[in-house]
Amino acid sequence: MSTMTEDEKQARIAEFKKIPQKVQMAALFAFALGIVTFLRVIARAYAMNLPIGKGVFYGFLLSFWFFVAGGSLYSRSRWGFVGLLALTIFPILGLFTLSVHLLRLALEGTMTVSWPETIHCVVALAQFVTTCVLFRYLVARQVRDYVWKPAA
Repeated sequence: MSTMTEDEKQARIAEFKKIPQKVQMAALFAFALGIVTFLRVIARAYAMNLPIGKGVFYGFLLSFWFFVAGGSLYSRSRWGFVGLLALTIFPILGLFTLSVHLLRLALEGTMTVSWPETIHCVVALAQFVTTCVLFRYLVARQVRDYVWKPAA
């Protein structure tokens, strides 16, 4: 087991500090999206009367992939970038639908009829907003250039 010397630690810290701000924000929002996705999967299981244990398992699985893909941005991983983009894009239509459903519940005044459904829709709205913010950071020129252009 090798340990890093103090100079190696300082070099890694200096290298980390050189990572552009938007790349760091994209990774941060990827981590946040992993947490929100985990919560939404559990809320969905609860709202649909499905086993909570299964929801926790799938939530952890999805969170793991968001953490891995978000962390891979730091190492300029193109596969991680594409994977994160795919994880971001695929559920967007369903999240939008749940957000509109929440709006409908609010307009009709039926939010309190089914609390599990309302909670699921609220968490889906949070996931939709977080997804949009992450997508915005992923398509930013600074992030694309950092991942796709070779290091200087």
